Amino acid sequence: MRYSKEEILDLLANWLDEEFFTHSLRVRDMAKGMAEKFGVDTEKAALAGLLHDYGKGIKEIDIISEAKKLNIPVGYIEESDPYLLHAPVGAELISSQLGIDDSNIINAVSRHTVGEPSMSKLDMIVYIADMVEPARTFSGLEKIRDFDGKRLIEVFELAYTHTLCHLVRRKKLIHPKTFEVWNWIQLVRIEEGH
Repeated sequence: MRYSKEEILDLLANWLDEEFFTHSLRVRDMAKGMAEKFGVDTEKAALAGLLHDYGKGIKEIDIISEAKKLNIPVGYIEESDPYLLHAPVGAELISSQLGIDDSNIINAVSRHTVGEPSMSKLDMIVYIADMVEPARTFSGLEKIRDFDGKRLIEVFELAYTHTLCHLVRRKKLIHPKTFEVWNWIQLVRIEEGH
């Protein structure tokens, strides 16, 4: 890593607008707490949570061209909803600009919007922490925030179900990878006998 934690905080404060920066601080704290609960490296979780929205430092109007520069595939879904690109773009930028070379952190940042089949515990924690950080408010949130007695995959399934239902209710396009992630969740449930 090229920078200290303090230097990364300073860089991030200047890179993101205040709203995204304070959101990132809350996601960092939530991810760290979840990592303690679910037995994941807390430092990696905190850093991945802090940097998860690094791609939002690129203006939405510029994100498609930035993705293409970084050789990130841009399909019709991303063309219609460029917001989806902030995760993979952010992952590439934290590597090139900040010198983050830990593939676990890079993957967690890249996977926090659409997801990926066979997500790691860290991937799932960052995805969930982004959704349930303290400033979020939506119907059903408390059920997702209630981690007691649940396995991480169960909490992730609740979070992912919320996302899917939200997309359907709003008649949004659904990324093809979303179906792969959903099917992966169900296969894990079957394999674990739940």
